[in-house]
Amino acid sequence: MAASDCIERLSGLLALDEGAAGSLLARFSRAMSAELLERGSVAVRGLGSFRISYSPPLRESAESGWVYTAPSNAVVHGRRTGRDQTRYLLRTRLQMDEGDLKRTSRALYKAFSGALGRNGALILPGFGRFREDASGHSVFRLEPGLHELINSDYQDLASIGMDAPLRRRRFASVAGAAALALVCFAAGFLTVRSGVVTDLAHLLTGVFRSEELPQPIPLPPPPAPALSSGSVAENVLLEEGEFTIVLATFTRRPTAIREQARFDSAGITAVVWPARQDGRDYWRLRTGRYRLRSEALEAMHGMPQRIAGGAYIQKVIKRVVSNGEKEL
Repeated sequence: MAASDCIERLSGLLALDEGAAGSLLARFSRAMSAELLERGSVAVRGLGSFRISYSPPLRESAESGWVYTAPSNAVVHGRRTGRDQTRYLLRTRLQMDEGDLKRTSRALYKAFSGALGRNGALILPGFGRFREDASGHSVFRLEPGLHELINSDYQDLASIGMDAPLRRRRFASVAGAAALALVCFAAGFLTVRSGVVTDLAHLLTGVFRSEELPQPIPLPPPPAPALSSGSVAENVLLEEGEFTIVLATFTRRPTAIREQARFDSAGITAVVWPARQDGRDYWRLRTGRYRLRSEALEAMHGMPQRIAGGAYIQKVIKRVVSNGEKEL
């Protein structure tokens, strides 16, 4: 059933001319788009469920070093609705009278299920389209304009390519070849200003102290517990030889702050840490402070896969003080 066939069927079921039936389909599709953008999900009997799924930033290996891809949103389609919002959309978005809700919702269900059950072809103007794949199954494709809207926060974020300077540095052997293998995992960190080795954006799981504290830095036993949001000092100090976990980097500070809130809501306290390389400013999220690499590795393994997948461990080779947006 082509898109025009769906309109023709709606026309017959509701005793409307095809122009009015096409207008109803277009208005209902716009209602679905509005609900998806506002609530993050929408479910319609006969079509299935649609929800916005977030993908965090990823770090991928390349010949020249590492490539950091920006976060993104995508719409995931499911066959089962779980709940049917057809009447709700007709009532709230199309302002339809109660007397017409039952008949119209039933007609939409029959038109949609008939289209997808027959040959899988259906166009929802402004929302997306279904098409039949090679195996005969109906596949949903989101409208490009709607895809841009749900990714409006990330559209200006290009992938970031960075060298892997750790490959050119020498590390003291801790346990022979095993230690060297762990060192390779830390490749990809930035060298900022006066030789300070920085880390890309990460989530805090270690215990930090203010610069003014005279006593030795208290380091937690492995695995290091995550800090609550109230326990993170404004000034974050990392000593030479310590380790931290780096997750991602961004070219825009507002994006880093927004992603920081995502990690905080997931129970992982994140710290925004600015950096500069090759004349460009970056903002990183990092977490954790560890005396040994093995402690950092154990803590990283305890993170959810969607977070740990792009993370790496970095060794601090020079004492670093982060104070607001200024690093020394």
